Amino acid sequence: MLLTLPINKIQKVNKQIYLKQQKNKKSVKAKNTQLNTIFDDINTLRAQFSYQLDLRGCRADEALNKLSKHIDQARLLGESELSILHGKGDGILKTVLRDYLRECSEVESFKAAAVEFGGEGITKIKLR
Repeated sequence: MLLTLPINKIQKVNKQIYLKQQKNKKSVKAKNTQLNTIFDDINTLRAQFSYQLDLRGCRADEALNKLSKHIDQARLLGESELSILHGKGDGILKTVLRDYLRECSEVESFKAAAVEFGGEGITKIKLR
């Protein structure tokens, strides 16, 4: 690259000030890189996120752990509604999950899905 400037536009630079400016630029660039990494992670989570969580066949403690993580992830991504597929069966898993949802501070409300969409085998959750 070739650059032509008038002589009066050229200035002598103080080496210490120049090095300090370069160091500041590197620290800002490092912060921006960290921020970009966080945004990349969130974008990856958003791409992989599913509004429906299938808990059929899970034991109660495993299902509660998965549900808690799914709610946290939904809140992180700014989602407001989730659907939990627990199946009908004897209703034990449904009861345990709904008891947890009653106590969960992130949950505004929940209800069974419409009959044509799974009825009592699916719980619809609205987050705060």
